[in-house]
Amino acid sequence: GDCCPEPYSDDRYQTEAVRNHMEELGFALGEDLFYYLDEGGQHNEYYWGRRFDVPMKDLYPITNSPTSPK
Repeated sequence: GDCCPEPYSDDRYQTEAVRNHMEELGFALGEDLFYYLDEGGQHNEYYWGRRFDVPMKDLYPITNSPTSPK
């Protein structure tokens, strides 16, 4: 984005502002709000693929329960 001076031109400022606002609304990091900063990451397919595992592990944690119905 071009709203903010360096080093915030990578949308980090906007992302952190949304995270902070959600915390103000009562969301809690690690419970119902997940945030990950890929330092130096960019907004494109290469970087999304590089960090794809991060939200997947939060959304679908590994458990010891079977995945097939009984």
